[in-house]
Amino acid sequence: MSFHSAFDAFVRSCKQYQKQVDEKGLHFNEPYQSIYLDINKVLKIHTEQKLELEAMAAGEQSAPGFPTLTPARREYYELEAEVPSFLANGGTAYYYLQRYKIACTYLVKTFSYSTYKGDWEKMRHLGSWLAAIYNQQQQSNSKDSLENSLEIIKDLGDFDNLDIKELQRLEEEVRNIQALLVENSNLQEELTAEDAKLLQEAADYIKTKEDVLKGLPEIDDSFKYDEPPVIEVVAYRCKQLTVLLDHFHENHPKETLVTELTAFKQELRDSFDLHVGICADIYNSLIDALGSLQSLDIKKLCTILHKGLEQFLNEEFLYERYGSTISVNHIIATQGIPDTIHLEVLLLIAIGAI
Repeated sequence: MSFHSAFDAFVRSCKQYQKQVDEKGLHFNEPYQSIYLDINKVLKIHTEQKLELEAMAAGEQSAPGFPTLTPARREYYELEAEVPSFLANGGTAYYYLQRYKIACTYLVKTFSYSTYKGDWEKMRHLGSWLAAIYNQQQQSNSKDSLENSLEIIKDLGDFDNLDIKELQRLEEEVRNIQALLVENSNLQEELTAEDAKLLQEAADYIKTKEDVLKGLPEIDDSFKYDEPPVIEVVAYRCKQLTVLLDHFHENHPKETLVTELTAFKQELRDSFDLHVGICADIYNSLIDALGSLQSLDIKKLCTILHKGLEQFLNEEFLYERYGSTISVNHIIATQGIPDTIHLEVLLLIAIGAI
């Protein structure tokens, strides 16, 4: 086993240890607390080294609001440590679902500007997390979630007698209720005077315990999340694809020919959901751009495909053409368009490399 493989295995075991301590609420008991804090230092070093290696491999990358993408990558790894396990464990708390959804959507848009393949893989993971989050939210009932959180707070009893694990549960349920009320102010009517008083008392109490709590961010107006317009999301998915097309041919000799154009076209067709209007239009634009060409090199293929996508980068054009006629949400729309990694595979098929 190589050093890196052994170190990765060690990191996984560290994370597993922390997970067990989290589940049993042993953070403030020795020797667990000291070991937990030491592991935090190891994981921080591991992440920083990974970020440094990525920065060197990626070269100069930037996006709106990010002179470099290292902060965005760091945020991604923080989410990676939380989101998959939350979803795998059947997490349903609206507070977490909404917070993760906002963060994941923001990072997908940020990484759209990257030419680094490692960032494309991050986008794919973020997209799968988002799909699971949306699915969970659609199955959730806000009123039931509110009532469930209130019942848990009531069952916890006297706040002064709570142990650390119960105190953290109190904080989570308070944040969940606050998030639900921000999203749907009509739920305020579901609170009795007694419930409202209990919620306020709980919120005030956790402020006095900030030194021992996770420090879950309080809810503000920014937590009320407006879904990104389908058109905007489609535009930056197409932006991702043009970034690949601008650089793919640079990794191959100039004389590299497209030898499997028919197979490429068939795979391209299969990668789009032709039942979704805007997805079908993007596909048809690419095919129209290719025309009847039969002999071309990889640079020319990339240039032609880029031309076929150009109009879909223009949000003003998209609004004029589609307005509010798109009947699917942005998750369905982007699932109907190949992502960067998928298109890269198709280009490799085109030159006979796969």
